[in-house]
Amino acid sequence: MSQGPRRATALVLAAVGAVVTMLAVLAVYTNHFFVDGGGFADKVAETVRQPAVSRELAVRLTGALEGAVPNAVVAQRPLEDAAASLISNGTFDPIVRRAALVLHGSLFSKDAPNVSLDLADGLQLLNSFVAAQQPALKGQVRAGARAPVVKLRNDGLIAQVSSSGKLIGVLAWLLPLLALLLFAGAVVVAPDRGRALGWVGVAVAGAGVGVFIAETVAVKVRIQGFVQSDALDQALKVLLGGLVGVAVALVLVGGLLAAAGSGRLSTGTADRAFHRTWGFLRLPPASTWARVARALLLLALGLLLMIWPLPTVETLALIVGFFVVVEGLTEIIALLGGTARASVTRAGRVRRVALVAGVTALGLLAASAVIHVNLLKAPRSEAGLRLACNGSERLCDRPLDAVAFAAAHNAMSSANGGFIDPNQRHTIVQQLDAGVRGLLIDSLMARPTARRASALTVLDGEVRKQAEAEVGPGGISALQDFLARRVARPTGPPQPFLCHMACELGAIPMVDALRDIRTWLDAHPHEVLEIVIQDLVTPQDTERVFKESGLLDRAYTWRPGTPAPTLRTMINENRRVLVMAEAKGIPGSWYPPAYRQLLKETPYDNKTIDALRSDASCAASRGKESNPLFLVNHWAAVYPPLPSKAATVNTRSFLLDRVRRCSRIRKAFPNLIAVDFADIGDVVKVAARVNGVATS
Repeated sequence: MSQGPRRATALVLAAVGAVVTMLAVLAVYTNHFFVDGGGFADKVAETVRQPAVSRELAVRLTGALEGAVPNAVVAQRPLEDAAASLISNGTFDPIVRRAALVLHGSLFSKDAPNVSLDLADGLQLLNSFVAAQQPALKGQVRAGARAPVVKLRNDGLIAQVSSSGKLIGVLAWLLPLLALLLFAGAVVVAPDRGRALGWVGVAVAGAGVGVFIAETVAVKVRIQGFVQSDALDQALKVLLGGLVGVAVALVLVGGLLAAAGSGRLSTGTADRAFHRTWGFLRLPPASTWARVARALLLLALGLLLMIWPLPTVETLALIVGFFVVVEGLTEIIALLGGTARASVTRAGRVRRVALVAGVTALGLLAASAVIHVNLLKAPRSEAGLRLACNGSERLCDRPLDAVAFAAAHNAMSSANGGFIDPNQRHTIVQQLDAGVRGLLIDSLMARPTARRASALTVLDGEVRKQAEAEVGPGGISALQDFLARRVARPTGPPQPFLCHMACELGAIPMVDALRDIRTWLDAHPHEVLEIVIQDLVTPQDTERVFKESGLLDRAYTWRPGTPAPTLRTMINENRRVLVMAEAKGIPGSWYPPAYRQLLKETPYDNKTIDALRSDASCAASRGKESNPLFLVNHWAAVYPPLPSKAATVNTRSFLLDRVRRCSRIRKAFPNLIAVDFADIGDVVKVAARVNGVATS
């Protein structure tokens, strides 16, 4: 084949490669963020957090609540403000993601002509807000109430995408491969491969410009369901914004290839090409056909500037940027390797080839990083699954009330911590290292002493009542008198401690224990904990020590009546501890009263091993049956606690049998499985078995 046909073939292959590259980018983007359910849900969640979008959805959600709870209309404006805030700050993310996954499934169903983003789960949350702000207006959300905040017809482009999901998935890997083959063919076929590499660079940059234009055009397409233009603009900016970064990366890659292929060119080549183009637009050419082409080009450009001024200017800037990149890179190559090809020695040519290859490789690496960030990154749901939540990928998207936690009863009362008659052998941090994720702890006010792990309990009211029930009337006073006279005297004013009734038998300053938990959490960023506090310290003092320890920043606020957060939600927000108070707490805050709002349990006073084998050990104790979390108390309630008892009741068969029995009797998922001596037996493995995951 002579040079002319070979050159023409190479140009055609490069041009077709540009078109295929543009289609490949669109296919990969569509597959990752629309065909894939997790990626789609992530995009929707990110979209609804935009200010104008969240406000628009808040108006629609409030309207749906007014239909489900008529009295809510009285608080319409506060409700809209609250809904907008909850949506924009990510509180609604679990609800939105679930609704988006349902919407995604409907879109890919041939039997669903009309689909919607239904935030019905959010109605209960807003209704709780009404009850909190104006109790007189409290009502029940009507059963079956829906909140279709965005409605779509499953036809047109949407139907084409949903019906072609499998094809798009194939094209997402086939088209990039085809583009590479076409570009490689253009270089191989061309009589001058250096020049052909430059053509490929121009083609790749052209694909980038094409992607940018496609994104710009798509932004102008209205989606049914958004009335406000600012909401639509913000939604499309999130949904399609990643394409802009990919377009810029393609122009950069094209510039690198063009510069690498222009090793024979002197500096100023790109500059001259740009000036010839500008001259063509500015001055009429001699040829009639050229003048017709110039007139049509100017007419189209003028219309675009009037109709879409900003997108047109941005596109032109991208094209000009390509010429600037080529000129700059050619200048660098010329300075480092010389410009005149004819005068370069063989060694110089080798250096030049190595230099061009190195610059091109570095540029492609940088551009691939940009493309990865903007296009090829896995959806957050997939990325998070590769980072195990509480030790397993499968737990990441489960709600908190569907995850079992191995828990330690009286977790602070440990032999290693210096406690007398402890419930555990290991300290809290050692328990966490071993796989415990639930901590049942007791807080009391006590006066510190110089004696290790001992403090003087402040006996008043409920503290004295519970202490005497534990060790007998007068037992605490006698013990305090003995220690005060023989062992320790107070060294400071009362402060919160973790103790089991008698701080004289063992105590840890509460702030120190919480600080240790915070440090452990920071070292294990994908772990979620639950803490239940037998609270004989006021909520105000408790909040103070949580704040002082830094653990308050990790506390998750789960408001009653709202869906349970997923572990991923808690991890993404870095609010990875659910804290509950047995008695008081602070309703509606990070420190809710457990048994009034969230938790129910089995009896905690089963005295014998045989008692734990009976169905009566699963009977209702504290907490309403409608509460979402279920605590299985599993220990022989004898004093002192005996490791020998734990060696029997903590075995896998015994513990798993009781957990399953109580779950069946109470019709509840066992969220907290609490034992004495958590290092004895198999509580961690049993929790994993209940979760259906493997243990390490």
